Amino acid sequence: MDRRDFIELSGLTALGVLTLGFEGWAARTSSTNVGGATMDADRHIRENMPYWLDDYVKQMKFVLSYADNQFSDFNAWKRRARTKARRLIMYDPPEVDFAPQVLSEQDRGTYVQRKITFQATPWYRIPAYLLIPKGRGPFPAIVNIHDHGAFFLFGKEKLVATEADNNPGLKWFKDMAYGGRSTANELAERGYVVLVIDGLFWGERAARGFPEDGSFDLNTVEGVQKWNAAAYNVAGPMSANLMNAGLSWCSVLIRDDIISTEFLASLPMVDEERIGACGLSVGCFRSWHLAALSDRIQASANICWMTDIKTQLLERCNLTTSIGAMSMTIPGIMKYLDYADFASLACPKPALFFNGLQDGLFPVHSVKHAYEKMQKVWDSQGVGDRLYTRLWDVPHEFNVQMQEDAFAWLDKWLKA
Repeated sequence: MDRRDFIELSGLTALGVLTLGFEGWAARTSSTNVGGATMDADRHIRENMPYWLDDYVKQMKFVLSYADNQFSDFNAWKRRARTKARRLIMYDPPEVDFAPQVLSEQDRGTYVQRKITFQATPWYRIPAYLLIPKGRGPFPAIVNIHDHGAFFLFGKEKLVATEADNNPGLKWFKDMAYGGRSTANELAERGYVVLVIDGLFWGERAARGFPEDGSFDLNTVEGVQKWNAAAYNVAGPMSANLMNAGLSWCSVLIRDDIISTEFLASLPMVDEERIGACGLSVGCFRSWHLAALSDRIQASANICWMTDIKTQLLERCNLTTSIGAMSMTIPGIMKYLDYADFASLACPKPALFFNGLQDGLFPVHSVKHAYEKMQKVWDSQGVGDRLYTRLWDVPHEFNVQMQEDAFAWLDKWLKA
């Protein structure tokens, strides 16, 4: 027996593996006292969580919550909370010349639709669609933000009418989520300049070259769904690599939305004093973050993404089930601001929030709790009428009736 074998054998013997066998060792460790703490073999990771996380979550406090704490100066609170949020986002690339390029243009009657790219950072350009009303500007504008949907093959095309609408998978998705409509085109018809980008991991910025890429028939709903599922496997390593570089998936999405808003405001046909944001699901998550962090956004319509973190974790809701949660996670933010607290940074600006009574992703009681917190903040500033919250008897969707209500509300604030 050489020295290495002896060390390994000694270590295993000390652990009791050789003397008890694996079953005996497992039974022994189930009641072993280590450092004064009892170790139970079945008390480590359960339901994707350390067994102790529930107790931790129950005692969480949000120390920068305006609704939960006593802050005498609203503006001072807002500056402090924004500063903390921006630090935790961890991503602040240097400004660059946008250098937009028009790749194609379509005349769509009352407006033109351009496919473009623009320089967002020194490292990448962002592909987008820009819809511009005909006539004399400047016009009000909307940053229309696409959802997550675990549907990555298309991003901006979920909101814009393009040849991709002939794809059965995309048609199925738009019918399910948007009542078969292209919301960006609906907004352009109403007289808005509309910008729609691909978020990181969607559309032209989606995963490519993974082992299954090219293995599915993308001209069928089933093939598109299988491609999306296979691409999703890349999200975990990508998120880890971003974290290792001091970034996060969520932070890149938020910062790209802020940069995109600056690009939109720079365009001569846009009235920079009348810019809004609108999105469904993760598009909603991104739109209220954008409204909270960017002074460019004057009103936001936020559809089907509001809850509280304790409900999500304690009731094992949507955010606890997959790596997709990393697209909605700012590391460390929950020490300071719950979701409604962060959204309240948009106050006193007008904000609309819709959720569905049949939405299985966000328990209704958590939505109501969040709405109450936000209402408390808007009321405290004497602008309670600028916050419009409503629960629709619908699942997780932005149907035609909801769109008409939300768009008319945006008209009220951005066209007056």
